[in-house]
Order: sequence, then structure tokens, then C-alpha cells
Amino acid sequence: MCPLKPSEVIKTTVSRRMLFKGEQVARNVNDAFELKPGRWVVDSFFTLPTNSPLGVYALEVGFEAPNGQAHIRARSFVVSNEYYLSGQ
Repeated sequence: MCPLKPSEVIKTTVSRRMLFKGEQVARNVNDAFELKPGRWVVDSFFTLPTNSPLGVYALEVGFEAPNGQAHIRARSFVVSNEYYLSGQ
């Protein structure tokens, strides 16, 4: 998505959804996200309850372009009870 002017900033709504087995378990929305020419980083912080099931989750990030076209990207990750970072 390229703006008409290289320095132009486009404001849009960005939604982030966390899914487990296709069901939404968390969501947040930023109604004033600024898209600038180049690449963007969208940080999302979600805390799952301790009783959340283990398994494969998906994080879906979406926004609508000025022409009305929706852009959605999803990536999966695993929630496990193994302690990879603690060395246990």
C-alpha cells in the first residue's frame, strides 16, 4: 500500500485477534494507527489466563486500506507448559 505522496501518513483502524481452534479468545483495536511509507511493526500484548488450554494459537492482525480493501495476516504460535527459557 503506497500513499500518493512519499511523506503522507494514512490513519486506519488496526485490529488484533488471538484465536484458539478458530475461536476468538482475545481482541484489541487501535482506531488511530498511522501507516507511513515503508514497513510497520504492530506490537500486541495479550495475557492468557492460567487455565487457558495448551496448544496452537493464532494471532491475526488486520487493517483496512483507504480504498476499502481489508488486509489480514495471521501467524500461529504454541502455548506450552515446557520451560524453554528457564532451563528447566
